[in-house]
Amino acid sequence: MRRCRWCGYVGPDRDFSKATAKLVSFRCKACANKRMREYMASSATQRRRKQEAGLLWQRANPKRGMVLRARERAAKAGVPCTITADDFSIPERCPLLGILLKRASGSGKFQPASPSLDRLFPELGYVPGNVWVVSYRANRIKLDASLPELTLLVKNLGAKQLRAKSRLWYARHALQIPKSQAP
Repeated sequence: MRRCRWCGYVGPDRDFSKATAKLVSFRCKACANKRMREYMASSATQRRRKQEAGLLWQRANPKRGMVLRARERAAKAGVPCTITADDFSIPERCPLLGILLKRASGSGKFQPASPSLDRLFPELGYVPGNVWVVSYRANRIKLDASLPELTLLVKNLGAKQLRAKSRLWYARHALQIPKSQAP
């Protein structure tokens, strides 16, 4: 028989949670479960508060946040990162796509129009003169495509759309019934 130090319940060892493989806890299973629920609830609240504080800081310091994330990516990729927040500016519009750059509204996730730090020559790393800010969408488009591939893509896509437009126009006009034959 064992006594719970929290609620005073007296019962067999099977009613008490195990601290390790051989040791039985000083709390009964009911008290251990209650304590775990309380801990998880407070832990979730603390995580949520910490996340909200981080989002507020990022909103107030967007350039410094970009530098911190660039340092993490550089360390993972093994490339140098010597930039500071003064080495680049965040333009109003994406220089590649022309869309208005805007921060995600509190979600903490990147949106297509979110500003994104881009390396002109990825192998050089995040060094002054090799970085600029473009939209997340533009950065994802050019992620692993070379300039000749992008040029070919634009050429072929333009030709495909032109052919499709002409086929649609022809189909639309060829299927029109003259007004005299309409019921």
